Amino acid sequence: MVFVYTLLYSALTVLLSPVLACLSILDRYGMRQRLGQRPLVPDRENRPVVWFHCASVGEATGLAAVIEGFAKRHPGIQVLVTTMTETGLAYARQHVPRARYFGLAPLDAPFIVRRVFRQVRPRALVLLEGELWPGMLGAAAAHDCPVSLVNGRMSDRSLARNRFVKPLFRHMLRRLAAVGVQHALDGERFITFGAYPGRVRVTGNVKFDLAAEQKGPGREALRRELGLSAFEPVIMAGCPRPVEEERAVLAAFVRVRERYPEAKMIWAPRHLQRIPPAEQMMEAAGLRFALRTHLGGPADVIILDTMGELAAMYAAADMAFVGATLVPLGGHNVLEPAACGVPVLFGPHIENVRASAAALLRTGGGMVVHDSDELARQWLELLDDPGKRARTGAAARQAVLECSRAVDRTLDLVDRRILEPDPNRSGETEPRHYPQRTPFIIRLMDPGERAPAIRFMRVALLPASLLMGMAVRLRNGLYDRKLLTSDRLPVPVFSVGALTAGGAGKTPVVRYLARRLRDAGYRPAVLSRGYGRNSHATQTVRPGTPWQEAGDEPAFLASTLPDVPVVVGPSRTAAGRLAIDRHGADVLLLDDGFQHRSTARAVDIVVHDATSRLNPGRLLPAGPYREPVSSLRRARALVLTRTDQTRSAAVDTARIKDEFPHLAIIEAVYEPAGLRRLDNGLDDSTQFPPEWLAGREVLVLCGIANPASFVQTVTDAGGRVTRVLAYRDHHPFTSSDLDRAWSLAEASGAECIVTTEKDAVRIPDHAVRKHLVALDIALRLTSGEPALEEIRSTLDEMR
Repeated sequence: MVFVYTLLYSALTVLLSPVLACLSILDRYGMRQRLGQRPLVPDRENRPVVWFHCASVGEATGLAAVIEGFAKRHPGIQVLVTTMTETGLAYARQHVPRARYFGLAPLDAPFIVRRVFRQVRPRALVLLEGELWPGMLGAAAAHDCPVSLVNGRMSDRSLARNRFVKPLFRHMLRRLAAVGVQHALDGERFITFGAYPGRVRVTGNVKFDLAAEQKGPGREALRRELGLSAFEPVIMAGCPRPVEEERAVLAAFVRVRERYPEAKMIWAPRHLQRIPPAEQMMEAAGLRFALRTHLGGPADVIILDTMGELAAMYAAADMAFVGATLVPLGGHNVLEPAACGVPVLFGPHIENVRASAAALLRTGGGMVVHDSDELARQWLELLDDPGKRARTGAAARQAVLECSRAVDRTLDLVDRRILEPDPNRSGETEPRHYPQRTPFIIRLMDPGERAPAIRFMRVALLPASLLMGMAVRLRNGLYDRKLLTSDRLPVPVFSVGALTAGGAGKTPVVRYLARRLRDAGYRPAVLSRGYGRNSHATQTVRPGTPWQEAGDEPAFLASTLPDVPVVVGPSRTAAGRLAIDRHGADVLLLDDGFQHRSTARAVDIVVHDATSRLNPGRLLPAGPYREPVSSLRRARALVLTRTDQTRSAAVDTARIKDEFPHLAIIEAVYEPAGLRRLDNGLDDSTQFPPEWLAGREVLVLCGIANPASFVQTVTDAGGRVTRVLAYRDHHPFTSSDLDRAWSLAEASGAECIVTTEKDAVRIPDHAVRKHLVALDIALRLTSGEPALEEIRSTLDEMR
């Protein structure tokens, strides 16, 4: 459905291009800006920009409160505000002084909105209430811009309408990094339509905060300005909707005047063009009226013919009715009269203001009426009993005060989930949150990724995946039946491998085991194929060996294990013999050796990322698996890494134990161990603590299989990640890559660039190295220590 929407919108834009071109030339309706021809942000702006977007005036009132708090928290970030309407833009310019730039939102055609994103380069996009546009969200994803929906709500009308486009709505919701909603029912509806539960939070209605801080002329001053005495009963009619509701409100007021002929009404039309029809209805009802701007003679009804006065004018009234609630239109803002301390009456149709109305009903500050007669009765009761009127007004004001602080909760959500990236925070049902510039192949390998392009590619690659499965099963069967034999070496061999392609964390496990064996008195050696090297020789890798000759992982291991031989070669058996003959190794560790069955081993250890499910799935190239999960029957132990980056384990360990009772399960986490500046050279061993990152804004640069995990580790160390530049695993960094990294770091305000120790060996000499720091990651076991010690004890038996 996203494809259909994009195709239709783009086709319509092209079809109307002559009209749009004329409007652009004349600059009517802000068309130059809507077409991306007039920049929203000047090209000279180098500071980070956060883009806030809302529909029109109604949403812009809440936006003002959010941006006021945001600007206080982040004084170094520039704020861009866009609206869909020119009236909303005019309101934002007047009432959102903390924003730096203002404009009209671009048309949602991909070729237009992506051009705008390239020009603005926003650090984050914040949408208000229900402003979800497929093109805008797609452009944000393409330009590495995390998106949050705040003050979100889904009315009954929206609920019914969204059902017709549920696939499209689900696609949009799953692009959101955070969803802050006004009411728990809104949250349930967003989740029903596809939002990930872990990303949805009830933050409240930010208009409560705006109402709580609302200031304006007092009651006496307003009444003097309107020519009203302090003792005249005054009723406020806030935006009654045509025509039935307007007639019902006027009929109720006529009944009130039968008992209180001195009563006055302030009439605030929804749109100024409704004034003439309203005047006709008042004249037919025998009511005298006058415009706010032309007060003179006696009037029973004062009609507000100005913009922006409604909220303050409620203070002049003794009670108020809020429109669009007697008719099924969802309701207008009930907080504005409540903030002025006047009783609030409204109809049963409150879908748009559900949370606000519920708060008023809970405190007794609001009343529900169902028709004109009931509205008249309630008004008369309040006029007959001044004490009840005062108590109801005080309860309305109390409801506003009790429900404030929604802005703080909203900004906390934005800070935590967008400005401070936190991949895999929820862990249980949502897929991995990918950082910026994540290669397509990494997303293809993730079973939780559901983007349409990814699903299409998986279907296209399914035949190749089936052939791969047949070949793997045939090969394993030949080894299991001894029709293919494994070469045996004279010392014990431990294999460390994985079922999936990349990202499990095998190399840190190999380093951990090598150090542990060395400390126990053994002479271990690491054997590797040396992926990506330009040589086929079997050789020992020494610290400082160029990664192009050894491969990046062997070069990394050699630099961090200077007293443990690392040998690379196309044949692990030949490499093992070299390690034994030349270095006296008495135990060998096969790095990424689970599928390398041509060399016999004493123990197979399988490593798996705990944030990814371990269920039967597709094999390469349509999925991440190198061989079926059933191959775990060959393994002695299963090491689950990154167990701290998921709330509830994605791996069903109970099921694994039932299916493979012989398998020892070991759990581990990765922790930052230290930092090293790269401008001192690869052989520099001077480290400073991870706490150095605390509070610093950094750009993450990496070329690993699981960039999200590294971003999480940097965040856990206290770094404030402004941008992430991720390349495919084993990516050979070029000068242009490093130039781009530094330009992005400068644009996002980052103090330095953080990379992994494995990536550090692939970064060439470049001026950017003086801004680069490598973060070393250490493995720590959290459970399964006895099982690992039992495996190690088998070496003593083999001696």
